Order: sequence, then C-alpha cells, then structure tokens
Amino acid sequence: MSDADLKQKADLVVNNVKRDLADFETRNISASRLQQFETAIEAFANTSTDEELRGLMNHHTAIKDDHAMAVQKAIRQLRNMAAIAYNGTGKYNTFGFEKISRLSDSDLHRTMRRITKLATLLLPDLAAQGLSTNQIDNMVLLNQQLDDAIEALADTRTQRDLQTLDRINKGNALYAELSILCSIGQTLYADTNLAKYNDYLVEGV
Repeated sequence: MSDADLKQKADLVVNNVKRDLADFETRNISASRLQQFETAIEAFANTSTDEELRGLMNHHTAIKDDHAMAVQKAIRQLRNMAAIAYNGTGKYNTFGFEKISRLSDSDLHRTMRRITKLATLLLPDLAAQGLSTNQIDNMVLLNQQLDDAIEALADTRTQRDLQTLDRINKGNALYAELSILCSIGQTLYADTNLAKYNDYLVEGV
C-alpha cells in the first residue's frame, strides 16, 4: 500500500468508526482511542515524502557538482602555469595533476588542498606565469566551498535516511492500528451488514 493510499484509507476508516462507534465500543474501541488514531494519521501525513527528500538531495548534489567544476577549472589553470614553468617535469609532477577529472569529491578536495600549499611554496617560480597570492587565496576559497558543499550533501543524505525511517515507522504503526480496526469492523458486520463489512475491507487484512 502506498503512503497516499494508506493515508486515504485511514481517513475513511476513521469516519466509518465514528459512524459505528457504538458498536466498536463493545470491543473496547473508545472515542479516545480513535482520537489517538487520528493523531497518528496527522503525524504520518506531516512526514516528508521521499520525493521531497530526493529533491533536496538533488539540489545539494547540483551545488556540490558546481563547486567541484570550479575547483577543477582552477586546477587546470594552475596546471598550465606549472607545465610552462617546469616544462612538464620535475616540480610539475609534485602537484599530482593527473586524472583530476576522475577523482572523487573528497579526493578532489584533498588534492586541491595539497596543490594550493605547493602553489604557495612555489609562488616565486609561478609568478612569472601570472600566479598571484590573490589567485591562491581564491583557490583556497573554492576548495572550502567544495568542502562545505560535500558536507551539506552528506548531512542531507543522513537527514533523508532518518526521515525515511521515521516515515516507515509511523506508517507501520498506522497500518497496524488500521488493521485492528478493520478486522474488528469485519467481524462486527460479517453476518449483519454487508455494506458496512465492505467499508472495513483493506489490502492485507
């Protein structure tokens, strides 16, 4: 049963039990218990849907990807400076420019941190190619923004996992109570009122 179907069926059963409360009271189903069921329905309805959580993750993924691209672009610019300054050998190799586009986000962040430290140390060599302290500071900022975006995405993923578990738990509790009420309703009317009996039919019960 989908979340939407569960919510709709629970609402219908609430109305039916209110209508038939006198009969349900013979099975110790009180108005107070029915109110608790309504509260559970509302709590379930107020949980974030997976579509909402997935949309939030996609949003943070796009932000992270944009920052990763900005970091890669800055590295490519520095790589060209270093390639000219060192003729692609020696000190050039210490930067580890290879396969930058294939690195994971966390590896890209660590690589950029190492590259900016080397760029600072080798600034006297690279200044002739146009490198400045302002450019290095900007690279550090870009890398920090990438790190923040990676962390924000991880937090969003954790939030999605927790909220998904919360929704599942509330949905299971709601279905369990729904099953009890429907089972009682079927028993009450199986031999006396076919229309009401049908009102309490639900998938799996």
